[in-house]
Amino acid sequence: MSEDPGPSESRLRPGELTFTVVLLLASVVLVSLIGVETRAYRRLAMPTQPWFWPGVALGGMVLCSLALLVSHWRERARSGQQSGELNEVAFIARSVEFMCWFMAYVWLTPWIGYLLSTVLFMLCLSWRAGYRNGRTLGIAAGLGAFIVVLFKAFLNVKIPGGAVYDLLPPGAANFMITNF
Repeated sequence: MSEDPGPSESRLRPGELTFTVVLLLASVVLVSLIGVETRAYRRLAMPTQPWFWPGVALGGMVLCSLALLVSHWRERARSGQQSGELNEVAFIARSVEFMCWFMAYVWLTPWIGYLLSTVLFMLCLSWRAGYRNGRTLGIAAGLGAFIVVLFKAFLNVKIPGGAVYDLLPPGAANFMITNF
């Protein structure tokens, strides 16, 4: 027999409670910032104020996410279901890790240049993915250099040079800014 719940017995999926808590916190933060992000005008009626409809929408988000949170807690208490939240949060954190790698790449590019940051990014991600032998890391570095040449030379993508290029002699700096 299948373990699928019937219409009267619901089973919460891992991550639902975490998502609901994050949604509630984000909603509360956005409601608290509405006075900072919008203005109020003296002569306008309340429904025509710039803050009114965003406030209604955010207030609805707070109420709905609060109701959903209460519903999840009640359902979990009623069913006695064990939480899989920690596994789900760990899975999401692993996904966020790679977003942080990319953000570091984006942050480093204006400082160390497109070529060096791309090669470094490829090496770091290869290392992080478990590819640690010299041949594989060499392929990763070569692929990074190939991507830079492809984007700069063949696709004519204009990416500003890195600040480190200013340390090079004028001719070399111009060459690196133009080509890498």
